[in-house]
Amino acid sequence: MSRLPSEPASKITLAFWLTLVTATGLYGFVSLAPNCLVLGDLVAHSAENRGDERALENRIEYLEQVRDTLKADPGYANELAAAQKRLGAPAADLAILLDLILKKSITRDQICDLLEKSWTHLQNLRAVLASLWQTHTED
Repeated sequence: MSRLPSEPASKITLAFWLTLVTATGLYGFVSLAPNCLVLGDLVAHSAENRGDERALENRIEYLEQVRDTLKADPGYANELAAAQKRLGAPAADLAILLDLILKKSITRDQICDLLEKSWTHLQNLRAVLASLWQTHTED
């Protein structure tokens, strides 16, 4: 009786098990990959939300400062309301401009002129930026 050599069978068995382990690993990778993509999207969305949260916190802080200023100085509220009515501008935009103007050492008579000039410059700047954006999007 002669025995068959066992070496080719053991090589085939080893190749089978290596192929099986590799196939299992690849299947696991393919089945987990979509979850990793979702996790990446959630991380990016979370970072975006943190940026939005910081922007909103800054806006709240600014509005609280405006509220405190309005309570402390009734003339500020009158100037803001008069400018809003005269220029037809949103109160938030004018409040920002008025805050910057009031930080300078000026007289009350200069406030109206400076606010009107600032609003005109802001409107011109917005028009230029809008035209640049339109030119950019057309290209």
